Order: sequence, then structure tokens, then C-alpha cells
Amino acid sequence: MFQKIAAQTYGYSPPVAHEVIKLTILVVSFLALLVFGVSLLTPEKPSSRQVHLIVLGATGLWFLVTAIVVVLLKASLEETLALADVLARYLIGIPGSLLGTWALMVQQRTFREHGMPQFGRDLVWCATALLLYGAIGQLFVRQTALFPSSLVNSTLFLSWFGIPVQLFRGAMATILAIYMIRALNAFELEGQRHLDKANQARLAFQAAALEAERRSSQQREHLNEELRLTTRELSLLLDLSNLLAAPLGLQDRLQSTLGKIVHSLNF
Repeated sequence: MFQKIAAQTYGYSPPVAHEVIKLTILVVSFLALLVFGVSLLTPEKPSSRQVHLIVLGATGLWFLVTAIVVVLLKASLEETLALADVLARYLIGIPGSLLGTWALMVQQRTFREHGMPQFGRDLVWCATALLLYGAIGQLFVRQTALFPSSLVNSTLFLSWFGIPVQLFRGAMATILAIYMIRALNAFELEGQRHLDKANQARLAFQAAALEAERRSSQQREHLNEELRLTTRELSLLLDLSNLLAAPLGLQDRLQSTLGKIVHSLNF
């Protein structure tokens, strides 16, 4: 987009080094988009080996097709860079965008099933922006001898809509970024929910532990009380047996025993 502005304003003509840097950034970003879609659609997180295979496979296909087209068209260095740019959009950009759109739509259904429809709507906007960015923004490429770029290209887009396709891509990327940031708040909310559940479980466990301790204390007190009563009764029986066996008259023994019994009663 900056190159387009500079070309219209100062007559800027990008050197080969700038075009190589731009092409490298373009391919890397499309590969990241492709890995993003595969990661969301895979039930388990793909391993580093799987990611490497995806990247190497897509890059190898792009290199192979570009080499074949360049040889067939006998392209110059500038034309080779242009063809590589176009084929990167056709072979990696558009499939990666479509895959990412599908993955976002699948993810938004997951949000709705978990009671977070607002984040699902944000992902729908993300998917829409990504679809327009990939299916339309990457279809209107620079004009080359390769079909269909010879017919459907950025010049045609400018004549149809009155704005450069680079501006359209930038607008779609901005919309995608805004709604993706909003959707990412769902993970913060989900983390807060898990934290709240963990705190509730911890409080419930503490309450249960306190209740169990209280019951255990009550049981110990009840047992101690029964032991005290039993000990008192045994002591009383021992004292009464000693009084009845004392070498006294019957009347004195009975009187002492009766006094002991009356003294032991709780009034």
C-alpha cells in the first residue's frame, strides 16, 4: 500500500531487493495463515513436525509451480518476482484464507455452545473479513502473462470500485484485527470462569472440612462425656461395695451407703 502511494506521489519504482523482501513477508504471512486454519480445525494441537510438513509442503508446491511457469513463459527477473507474488496468492493465500474462514466458523459455534454468543458474533465478523480478504483481495493480483491474472487483476479492481485493491486488503485486515482482539477476550472470560469455579470448589472443600471437624469434635465430646459418666458410676459402685463390706453394724453400713448414694445424685 505504501509502495502504491509512493508510486502515485513520487514516481517510486521498487528495486529488486524491496520486491524480494515484500515477497518473503507475503509468503511467510500466508503460511502462518495456513497453519492457523489447520491448528483450529485439528482436534488436538498439531505437533511441530506436522507444522513443518505443512509449511514445507505448501512452500515446495509454490516453488515448483513458480519454476514451471517461469520456464514456460521464459520470464525475466522482474516478471519472475511478479509471477511468484501472484502464485503465492493463488496457491497459499486463497486456500489459507478459506481454511481460516472455515476454522473461525467452527470456533464460533463452540463459543455459542458454551453460552458466549457475543464472542461467536465477533468471530463471524472475523470470518467474513478473512473471506473477503482471501477470496476477493487475493484474487485481484498484479497483471501478468499468467491466466487469470491477465484478466482479473488489480487494474480491473480499481476500474470497478475506484479504490486500489491494496486499500481493500488493508481495510479487511483492520476489521479482522479489531474483531479478533474482541474475540480473544473470550479466553480471558473463560479463564476467569475457571478461576471462579476453582475458588468455589476451594471454599466448598474448606466448608466441608470445617463441618467434618465440627462433627468429629462433637463426637469426641460425647464420647468423653460417656467415659466420664461410666467412670463415675464405676467409682460409685466401688465405694458402695466397700461400704457394704465394712466391719460395721448393718444399720451403720446401710446409713453410710444411703448417704453416699444421696451425695452422688445431681440436684
